[in-house]
Amino acid sequence: MIQRIQSLYLLLITFISVFFQFGKMMKYTDDSGGILFINTRGLFMFTAENGTSQIEKLIPVTVILFIIPVISLVTIFLYRKRKLQMKFALGLIFILLILVVTLIYISLRIEVKFDAVFMPGIISFLPLLMFIFAFLAWRSIRKDEDLVKSYERLR
Repeated sequence: MIQRIQSLYLLLITFISVFFQFGKMMKYTDDSGGILFINTRGLFMFTAENGTSQIEKLIPVTVILFIIPVISLVTIFLYRKRKLQMKFALGLIFILLILVVTLIYISLRIEVKFDAVFMPGIISFLPLLMFIFAFLAWRSIRKDEDLVKSYERLR
């Protein structure tokens, strides 16, 4: 059934990942008063003198952020094939783990390279929230599969 709780978790992951793609994912301030920020197009620096300039492109983050909502939506519609849905959910967990580790690595690199300080915001913690929802979805799919197996044993 499509109205199961894991469908809600996967739909939330889709909405959060789309929301995360727009705007500034992570912000930093450096000693010179400039503001560094990451969005889907890369790493940018904003200064009063020069305005906004792109420092580098972050292609792995961009690719991962476009893959997540696609996999999440595909996983929702695999409700008739729970084993395959469970594999897709595990893949989604793995991809979200890669995203979190990549963002942490980039964050540490920015802090060291530009002597910048991370400015935490709600949007910065959305990948962790997506990771939690992906785990909850996988767990719910597993519970459904266990329930179906127990009914088959009774037959």
